[in-house]
Amino acid sequence: MATLETQYKNFLKSNPTSTFTFEEWKKKWADDIRPIIEELNNPPIEWKLYEEYTKHFVGYEDIPDYEWFKHELKNNEAFREKFGPPIVSDNFQIGPDGAYEHKN
Repeated sequence: MATLETQYKNFLKSNPTSTFTFEEWKKKWADDIRPIIEELNNPPIEWKLYEEYTKHFVGYEDIPDYEWFKHELKNNEAFREKFGPPIVSDNFQIGPDGAYEHKN
């Protein structure tokens, strides 16, 4: 990976009208990637459930992907009962993307 200085120079080449200083660009860059890093460090419950689910496929080459798993959690009640999270409260719902979210 290129150094921050090189990335900044490449940014300026791609955005010649930018007025960001190097320090301003670093702050913006950090703000842009912070949510990605936080998500990687705190994966959603569906990812943890998927990791457990894939343990059933040790030795297989054709393992269902994460998007399929989320689709099944959302749309297949029998699958959700077997591989979904244990229900600890009724204060959650399955969102439009198949992710679990707290009800408001």
